[in-house]
Amino acid sequence: MPIKSTDSPEHAHFDAIYKFIAQEVRGFGYQPVRGDKINQPGNINKETVKYLAEADLVIADLTDLNPNVFYELGVRHALRRSGTVLLIDESRTEAVPFDLGYYRVLSYRSGSPEDIVQLTEQLRVTLQEIGPADEPVEFPPSHSPVHDWYPELPPDLLAKARSASDADLRRELEQARKDLERYRRREKQDSTGIDLADTDVRDLVRQLRQAAQNRALPEHIMRDADEAAAARNSADFLAAVEALLTSSHFIAPRDFQKLAGLALSLGLEAVTEGLLAEGLARFPTDKDMLQALVQRRSRSRDANTRKQAKKQLAAWAGIDLETAELLPGFDADKAVNDIGFLAEILYRENETEHGMKILESARQRDERGVLLPLYARQLGWLGQAKEAINAYREALRNPTPNQECIRWFANELHNHGYHVEAAEVYLLEAFFDVDDANGFVDFSSEVSFHMYGYYALKSIPKGSVLDTGPRDLPPKITRRHIREGLEMGISCNDIDADNIDVIERTLQRADLDLNLSQENVGRYTKDERIAWLRDTYSLVRSDLTAELPIAVRLVSGPLIPADDD
Repeated sequence: MPIKSTDSPEHAHFDAIYKFIAQEVRGFGYQPVRGDKINQPGNINKETVKYLAEADLVIADLTDLNPNVFYELGVRHALRRSGTVLLIDESRTEAVPFDLGYYRVLSYRSGSPEDIVQLTEQLRVTLQEIGPADEPVEFPPSHSPVHDWYPELPPDLLAKARSASDADLRRELEQARKDLERYRRREKQDSTGIDLADTDVRDLVRQLRQAAQNRALPEHIMRDADEAAAARNSADFLAAVEALLTSSHFIAPRDFQKLAGLALSLGLEAVTEGLLAEGLARFPTDKDMLQALVQRRSRSRDANTRKQAKKQLAAWAGIDLETAELLPGFDADKAVNDIGFLAEILYRENETEHGMKILESARQRDERGVLLPLYARQLGWLGQAKEAINAYREALRNPTPNQECIRWFANELHNHGYHVEAAEVYLLEAFFDVDDANGFVDFSSEVSFHMYGYYALKSIPKGSVLDTGPRDLPPKITRRHIREGLEMGISCNDIDADNIDVIERTLQRADLDLNLSQENVGRYTKDERIAWLRDTYSLVRSDLTAELPIAVRLVSGPLIPADDD
């Protein structure tokens, strides 16, 4: 904060604000030190720079637009990517300069007690995003325009320099120069990775034609990776990934996420995280990439990694992880994904009760019911199956249901031996997205479970999950439906290695043969798949799903117009 003489009104103002701030930051384990205790008016000394470089948290009050404060803020922005909080008293200063308008500034009016209380609440939210002093979050938000413009810079320049020898530092500087040059070149490239600056159009066409003939364009390599994953050929998949990463091609963030998903389907967990980390290194300001990496780490086997992920997810969701209280500004619609992954970590760590506490707290501010599927899943994890089924049915009365909700509903039924009922719900999942193989192949799998004795016998107590025990398979459902469901799944555009696994196990269980080669793909059009779903659902339909909006559309709605398939 600005330095003023102790008998000035300005000093009294900043002294009062400091006391409020100091109390809040101490609660997060930070030890506050006032700027006027380490500096002299008109002089930025070594001790000041030391604090600006080494402090994990710097709070700058921009009130009165003091030049010294802005100079010190510039030093801080150059040295540290995160951990800088800006304040301004709107009763004394109208606005911050335009250059800082992009960054969050906590505003207050010093004459208003309500504003001071609101300031401390805003500060608490910001500190939650940064993390306490002893356990900072792994990926805090950027507070520095310098690091936003040059993402290749280490987040903490001083710490990085101290940890490297002179030779290491020179090598890293050279690598940073190369990375920066690649970053600049990327702005001049199209999606093929070919430099468009000063390129003759004939040369450009020649390069593109050569790359296309060699199947070396990014879309070719991505297709190779996709096909290798579907065939569960890890060697070919890794070869395609290597070809992409070692080439000069531009790889979009969505492609990194897709490759990571394919690697995970092959059980290549280290490759999955490595791809997400590489994507984040290339696109450090891409929030979706950051979320994907944190969500992946939420499922890590390492407890410390999960701990960091929990803190980050809670901060994003706007929830106090320890108390399950909602922070100011909580928005259920924005927080739903982060709460879902957070609840999953807590379930894996046998803290399901705490996960339910968080969900119950969040549902108090959930006006549209977006958290109800998560609540139903949580009930299932707590062993309250009947309550979970009722919650799923309530969630699916929404005219625009969530596909995951349908799937979790079917899974809950499967887990309690209700295979015919689960098959009924999987048909609704297939109708939700008729280009996705999941619902089709899982329907066939459930029918094979029941038909060939792989199911819980009716020793399940009546009323334990539904009001009756598991149903018998309708007599008109035969082995033909198992085969057709699998064929429908193979015809889908969206089919992955997990689907192939389910198909193979179902074929073995039902003692069926089926050609899984590529020539079967596309055998059934979208309209034909919907017609099959309508006919088959009519054979298994029950009161469990009959009144749900998606079931009504399946039975009586018009066929979806066919597209290219």
